[in-house]
Parts: sequence; C-alpha cells; structure tokens
Amino acid sequence: MIRRIAAFTAVIALTLPGSVIAEDCGWWEAKMNSTNRKISNSADKNQIKYWEQQRNFYASRLEQCNKRNGTHKWVQSISGKSQRDSTSYANERLRPINTDNPQLQQVIKTCNFWIQQYNQNPNDDTQAMKNTACRNADNMVNNLTAGKPEEKFKPTRTLKECVKPKNVVDQDVKLCMQGVKEPTWANKN
Repeated sequence: MIRRIAAFTAVIALTLPGSVIAEDCGWWEAKMNSTNRKISNSADKNQIKYWEQQRNFYASRLEQCNKRNGTHKWVQSISGKSQRDSTSYANERLRPINTDNPQLQQVIKTCNFWIQQYNQNPNDDTQAMKNTACRNADNMVNNLTAGKPEEKFKPTRTLKECVKPKNVVDQDVKLCMQGVKEPTWANKN
C-alpha cells in the first residue's frame, strides 16, 4: 500500500509542469511591496525600523527564490563572470580627504557616505543623492582652489566714524574704515 502511494506521488510529481513545483516568488515580492507601502505611509520611527527589517528579509527571500527558479536578474556571460542586465551600475571608490578645511572635509564625508550607499544599494535614488553630494564637493574644491586669496580687512577708523546717513554701510564705508577714502558724507548731516 505504501509503495503504491509513493509510486502515485512520484508519477504526479513527474507529470506536473516545473512552474507548479517551483516556489512562487511573487508572494515574496508582494510582501516586500506591501511593506514598502507601509514604510512610505508611516511617521512612527520605531514602526518604520521594524518594517525596514521585514522588507529586507522579504527582499533576501525574493532574491533566493529567483536564484532557485533561474529568474534572478543577473545573467551569466560567456566568460563565466556575472554581469548585470542592461541597467548596470559601477562601484565607485571613496574620495580621499586631503584638506585642512573642516567644511570641505564634511562635504567630502557626505559624498563618501552616498558613494557607500550607492555601492551597497545601486538604484536611481542613491545614484542621484551620490551625484548631488559629490557635485557639491567638487564645486567647493573648485571654488577654494580657483578663488583669489582673501584680503585681510584691517580697519584704521571705526564704523561709527565712517557710516553713512541712515546707517548705510557699503563699499565706500569699507574703504573709509581702511583709511583709503575720506568720509565726506559724514559732514552732510
């Protein structure tokens, strides 16, 4: 009797199409998408943290399921190396911090943070954040290196002596304070 049940089960398993036997990856994807919606609609930080853990779990299960079923997004090349499909992302190196300027150091650290985020989770959002942060770092480096050296402001007169009527302070007042220009407007009160 047991042999007949085993034989019957084996015959059914062999005749069923592979898609019926294969694990349904759509269930993991639906759970992950549902959790993503919960995250985007919530304001409670503790709840968001819990749902992010759940989403990461569902994402790893979905990836495992796709690998088992042969529907994973990676493709095998002729050389035997794995490559991504048409939307390829490249890992980027972190930028060195070779400056004494604390503001520039912080901007480069922000750029490096987004490079790490992009390398760990390459998608359009992390790429945009990385590009923005690194563009800001590049602009700051260019402004510091291309900018003229700052001239030291050394007043020889007080602001009170040079201020224009109605407390107007402009380039003339600055030149007056440096002793370059006489405060002719002060006599017109």
